[in-house]
Amino acid sequence: MARTSGQPKRYVQDLMRERAADLAPSADRSRLAILAALNLADELIRSRSERERDRVECAERVAQLTEKLADAV
Repeated sequence: MARTSGQPKRYVQDLMRERAADLAPSADRSRLAILAALNLADELIRSRSERERDRVECAERVAQLTEKLADAV
């Protein structure tokens, strides 16, 4: 199931439905909410790591291009 950001309530509801499908339809809502929260925390941590990695790669590329420009001038 594809979730879209920008709609927090719907996002969490979809995530809880996914967890319910993984466990059992009759699973305790508190347990589903905790699993959804853990999943969201994992997504956030992964997203931040990816963003940091992209930032570092971009900075390295800018430094390389800056050096090439300096050498060409």
